[in-house]
Amino acid sequence: MALYRAMAYGPSQGEYTKSTLEGPLGKLMEGDIAVSPNLLKQFPMGSRVDIVDANGNVTHRNMRVADTSWITTGKPTHNSFEIWNGQDLGQAGLVKSGETVAGTGTTKVPDLNEKVNEMNLLIAMEKAKSLVGEDQTANKWQQFSNTLSKIINPDSANVS
Repeated sequence: MALYRAMAYGPSQGEYTKSTLEGPLGKLMEGDIAVSPNLLKQFPMGSRVDIVDANGNVTHRNMRVADTSWITTGKPTHNSFEIWNGQDLGQAGLVKSGETVAGTGTTKVPDLNEKVNEMNLLIAMEKAKSLVGEDQTANKWQQFSNTLSKIINPDSANVS
């Protein structure tokens, strides 16, 4: 997980200009952040993110990317984000909301074994599909797929 410069902007910093009160999505509000333009591909405008500390603990949940971060007009920040009406955090990470482990407050770190398990599940499902034939209805295939998923990985949610 990458760490970024985590700053604050807006009223909490005594900033009451149009550019600190409104963003591309309209009026800025609690729960909004601005990201450096170089981070927009990873965290697009309107997407939801969680802010995490260096240990992966969630400090702010479900923040909306609602603005871009600039030093001055024409001079963007780089690898930074700003919390609207918040406080400076120094260094912090961003993860897409929902990519945190529910109830633990820690990020879901990509695991090679998890990816291998996903691939094995897909291979098993394709093999099973060839055994039952293409003439099965979508509903029967979905039931079979869900059952197979539970057998292979009982802790996972149903695979669609």
